[in-house]
Amino acid sequence: RNTSARTLKALTWRIGLSVALFILLMVGYATGLIQPHGAIPPPPPGYESPANQK
Repeated sequence: RNTSARTLKALTWRIGLSVALFILLMVGYATGLIQPHGAIPPPPPGYESPANQK
């Protein structure tokens, strides 16, 4: 088989799967199944930072 044709087919699948994953993430976010959050979670309520303690 032609190498460029195989490469094109593989690239098409890769792009298609990436787009599908992105759409699934957006649908999950829109329906509330996925909730975005920061990389560092906020401290629990009532937590006092050691820097603020005297």
